[in-house]
Amino acid sequence: MAAHFQLKPFVPFLALFAVYIVGWGVEVMEVDAAQYASMSMEMLEKDSYLQIYQRGEDYLDKPPLIFWLSCLSYVLFGISTASYKLPSFLFSLLAIYSTYRFGRLFYEQRTAYLAALILGSTQAFFLLNNDCRTDTLLSGSVIFGIWQIAAYLKNERWHHLALGSVGICLAMLAKGPIGLMIPALAFGAHFVITRQWKNFIRPQWLIALLIIGVGLAPMFYGLYRQYGMHGIHFYVWLQSFGRITGASEWDNDGGFSFFFTHTTLWSFLPWSLLLIGAFVALISALIRKKPLFLQEYIALGGFVLGFIAFSFSKFKLPHYIYVLFPLAAVLAAAWTEKIIHSRLSSRLSRIHLVLALLIWAGIIILSTWFFPLDSFLFGSVLIALFAGMMVLFFRKEPIFKLFGPAFISILAANLVMNSHVYPKLLTFQAPTTIGKYLKAESIPLDKVYNFKSWDHSLYFALKQSIPNINVRKMREKIRNDEAFWVHVNPEGYRILKKADVVASEEVTFDNFHVTKLSLKFLDPATRAETLDKHYLLSFP
Repeated sequence: MAAHFQLKPFVPFLALFAVYIVGWGVEVMEVDAAQYASMSMEMLEKDSYLQIYQRGEDYLDKPPLIFWLSCLSYVLFGISTASYKLPSFLFSLLAIYSTYRFGRLFYEQRTAYLAALILGSTQAFFLLNNDCRTDTLLSGSVIFGIWQIAAYLKNERWHHLALGSVGICLAMLAKGPIGLMIPALAFGAHFVITRQWKNFIRPQWLIALLIIGVGLAPMFYGLYRQYGMHGIHFYVWLQSFGRITGASEWDNDGGFSFFFTHTTLWSFLPWSLLLIGAFVALISALIRKKPLFLQEYIALGGFVLGFIAFSFSKFKLPHYIYVLFPLAAVLAAAWTEKIIHSRLSSRLSRIHLVLALLIWAGIIILSTWFFPLDSFLFGSVLIALFAGMMVLFFRKEPIFKLFGPAFISILAANLVMNSHVYPKLLTFQAPTTIGKYLKAESIPLDKVYNFKSWDHSLYFALKQSIPNINVRKMREKIRNDEAFWVHVNPEGYRILKKADVVASEEVTFDNFHVTKLSLKFLDPATRAETLDKHYLLSFP
């Protein structure tokens, strides 16, 4: 078994990365990804890297790392969807590699390998490499920092402390104080459980804080220049902790809830059962006062305490929890190694096969009913993947039986999504489609305006901002017999009709919020009922 396992350990990761990269061809989606991509473009245009703007207005929400890295990618490779997604891909690689290296500090090589493979093939990481947000940068930076600090505690080498501090600094530049909170909870729990009280008062932590402070200084300088002390207070308190205490204006939940429980169950697929099994085993061991299968408590403490903290937040979105998934992957892999030769492993293998077949049923529905697939070559690839899945299931080695079907099915599902379904979906993101239309028709972009529409995906599709226009200015241009074009959403269209501003020609585009899918939209028979319209109006 070991010989087979070690034969080509890189192949699953090459397959993962290939599916990630296929997603580079999918245009950025509204709202967050398109917003960050267009704001990074605006930052480059304005040559303003410490003060952040959105359509010329002050922007105080996300820290600057995603904008800085996107700008750098634009400079190196040009403004494109692939350039915007490249930093997220690289930080995904960092997260996967760091999870492996963290695992190797405490566990056998196969456990570390499985942790990395579990993380990279969670549905969450497929999503993060398509609808790219700040969470990919946060996840990669946090687990890198945790790995390096753990290495420092184990071997006392100063470069690990320095690199760990850099990792935490990057995490804070990606999404605020949460980047420090998760490592602090992880190591704090580990120190308490293992009674390493002296580690709490190591003077070396002051050096780590100094490195972090130096790294954050440019951001704090920019915040102070742009907003004064309010900007620093927002970053240090309101942005993260304010959402837990209720001090932030962001509030979509009354307080503690189990929102992240079901979020984790679907976004950690296809490995949710392994994570559940790990926690059941841990609770059972604690009740029976038996030794735990863990060799460290960093992953357990960081995941559990972080999960509880997120659950108390008054503003919750699914991707917030993804930063904890590297730690969850370590827990799942450590438990899997413990039970891999047991009857339980055989039962889980059969359950994973059923799960895999359900995923394939979803693939078939997507490819034949919702968005019919018309490529014989692509269909042949899917058939080959299904055959490979079944071959792995009938191998004698339990590791292949347990992991093979689940891994190949989730890989196939996201290959279909990235190469077929998402491109179809994006035809219903009207601003992106309008941007393509303007280019195809060679319409002069200095004559194009927005009215009641502020869609970032249009700006990014055109690689430039489009100014807004009001009714008075439109009337003036019409009186002067000027040729111009106006992009409007349904609200703007109704306003112009009521104001009797009549275009000489209008082109209509179907629109749907593609990140909020519904069965009614997916069903071709009812899809039209879910669409609204965007318009490109031509004057005079």
